[in-house]
Amino acid sequence: MWIQHNRHDLEKLPEPGVEWSSNQIGMSKSNICKLRHEGLITLVERREYKSKANLYMTKPVVYQAVQAYLEMDDEDGFLPCGHDPFVNQGDVLECKICEKEHRKEAVQ
Repeated sequence: MWIQHNRHDLEKLPEPGVEWSSNQIGMSKSNICKLRHEGLITLVERREYKSKANLYMTKPVVYQAVQAYLEMDDEDGFLPCGHDPFVNQGDVLECKICEKEHRKEAVQ
């Protein structure tokens, strides 16, 4: 369930071997903490300054698993575009992946 709700952040994970910060990929600090707590990313460099974000690296096995999940999920999504995560805009559901809008009547 967490993976489905945070798919948009997981898609942002850089390939293994690339150092990155939450600022560079636009990931929420709460998701960074979750990924670290679960051992899915590695802290490469802790930076003490408020203006500098810590550096992380994606573990290869995690990157491969996320990519496999994303490929599988694209084929069997809830929305007509094939994706799952969406924002309820009243009469319309907006896909968080491709940003297409789908009328609720079309989604059954």
